[in-house]
Amino acid sequence: MARHRLKDTTLDCTRVNCALLICLILLPTLFFAHRSFRPTNPPWPVSYTPSLNHRYTSHGGIITIPFDVFERSSLAQDVEDVYLARNFYPHNDTHAFLPARATFLELGALDGNTFANTFALESLAHWRGVLVEANPRAYRELVLNRPHAVCVHAAICAPHASVDFVHHPGTSVEPCPSQRTRDALPYVHYLQHRHDDYGAVDGILEFMSEDFFRHFYSDLHHVDASTCVACTTLDAVLHWLPASAPLQRDPDGRLYIDYFSLDVEGAELQVLHSLDFDRVHFYVISVEAGGTNTSKDAAVRDLLISQGYIFHSQYGRSDWFVG
Repeated sequence: MARHRLKDTTLDCTRVNCALLICLILLPTLFFAHRSFRPTNPPWPVSYTPSLNHRYTSHGGIITIPFDVFERSSLAQDVEDVYLARNFYPHNDTHAFLPARATFLELGALDGNTFANTFALESLAHWRGVLVEANPRAYRELVLNRPHAVCVHAAICAPHASVDFVHHPGTSVEPCPSQRTRDALPYVHYLQHRHDDYGAVDGILEFMSEDFFRHFYSDLHHVDASTCVACTTLDAVLHWLPASAPLQRDPDGRLYIDYFSLDVEGAELQVLHSLDFDRVHFYVISVEAGGTNTSKDAAVRDLLISQGYIFHSQYGRSDWFVG
């Protein structure tokens, strides 16, 4: 009987050892399989934080946000993000019902916090998107302040734009180099205002209206720096985005973006002319229309209407369109 009990004990130990061996084999396999599904850092010139982004992984649905929380969290100059929620998405008197995993594109992103139309959408509703900024000074802060977004440092111009040096009265800055680079148009002057810590009136000299220039840059004593920046098209920016960029595509490969915020101090028409509307569709577009260049504002309206967008309203300093 003792031998039989010893045999049974040996058999039990063998089963335990087999189970442990199987676990030791499977655990590393499961660990590396899990890691293979985690997002990885894309290459330059974008900044992306996959570890922070990973925790917001969602399978869609609706996110409910109290409007009082929304308004307190908004960094937009005229709470454009709250206006977006109240006018283009389901809501009641007290709450906004926003789609999870929606996407945005913001041109003129500054440092990502100052007058940011998409900050609360990202932080509260977990939207993801692309931020484009031409100001070298602001871009350095943008990468730090908005690690969940794809950040792009670029000035946007139309392919056929004439960006030779435009002489405004009182200017004495030197012309930019005339050579072109890959996927880029001629260089332009990016002016940084000496007394504007936020960069909100910094912009491309060649695309500033005379009224805007006279108001903010009556002479070059107000210029803190003039930087020559290579222009490229918005098409090129969207084409060269890394595969990890959180944008959606339809079955035909066309990009779909829920909200496009465009505020580039007078260059809005140039930006829209640099875009192939057959390759991208927006649900809502807001375009700066501050009244300093009414002919530009009218041309923007005509262009977007010709592309099938409907003028919705004017709110704050922007015209709003819906696709």
